Amino acid sequence: MTAAPVSVAVLGGGRWARALVGQLRHTAAHEPTRILRLLHIATPSALTMDERLSLSQVDFLVLAVPAVSVRPLLRQIALHLNGAQALVHAIGSLATHEAASTATPPGEFGQGDAVPPSLHGVRALSISELVRSETPIRRVGALAGPALALDLEERRPAALVCGSRFDDVCATARHALHTPTLRIYTTHDLTGVEVARASVAIIALCGGIAAALNLGAAARAILITRGAAELARLGVALGANEKTFYGLAGIGEMVVATDGHGSADFELGRLLMQGLPLPLAQQQLGRVCDGPSMVNEAVRLSHPLRLRLPICSALHQLLTGSAPTDAVLARLLASDNHAE
Repeated sequence: MTAAPVSVAVLGGGRWARALVGQLRHTAAHEPTRILRLLHIATPSALTMDERLSLSQVDFLVLAVPAVSVRPLLRQIALHLNGAQALVHAIGSLATHEAASTATPPGEFGQGDAVPPSLHGVRALSISELVRSETPIRRVGALAGPALALDLEERRPAALVCGSRFDDVCATARHALHTPTLRIYTTHDLTGVEVARASVAIIALCGGIAAALNLGAAARAILITRGAAELARLGVALGANEKTFYGLAGIGEMVVATDGHGSADFELGRLLMQGLPLPLAQQQLGRVCDGPSMVNEAVRLSHPLRLRLPICSALHQLLTGSAPTDAVLARLLASDNHAE
């Protein structure tokens, strides 16, 4: 664990970002040897000059904004960042497609790291790749796991996995974020943590549908376990370790996201089952939902990668209205593959 105190900046104004800032402030007040300085930029799209200057002086950045905001934000702050800084993100989505053809900077992976298959023909641009392509920062990580904003606010037990190819990024994340109630685990499987985190939105959407139909606990268990297996196939095809999807970053977060507390995609699934069209349901919810875009991305990738993703395919048909609702719902829990 890093010995010297670090300066930390949290970028994001959502509830999870605010809860994390509260956790860090508590740590800074009680353990000043760990947090040297804390900067919270709640509206990163409107940075003041003082905030820009302060941002250039922090050691460790935590990015917690909606996926659609990442690219314009990075372009705005890139001139104030430098290669000595480290960054972790807690974004439950892959990047949008504007930068699908952006070249990966040479040397962005650690020495000896294999270049993920996603960089060869089939593009699945991750947030970490986007950070590297838009900023000077190379030491990047991702956070995922069963940790809701309410858990952080009330100091209830929670856990996050930091995935990074750089040991010092994982060490700094543990040093800054680890508390008696928030456990921080680490892995070198950055791709796995990012894809697992993005996959949670898909399963949360399924969970909301199942809850609206009152399908019960067994249906929820089926969706989580079979969904994790399905999305692990996608992750492995993109260079991830299958094991990551069966740990805290995958099943762990899926359990929390499908229990009906705190997940925007879960609530979106419920609204869809009330008969609301997708645009109206999203408007009524008034929160950012990554599920629909992630379903589209999974289906898009399944064809060139020759993957069988029945849950994602069924959800895609539901969201696009290309099949009767009853038939789609039956497919969510059915499978023609009976091997465990």
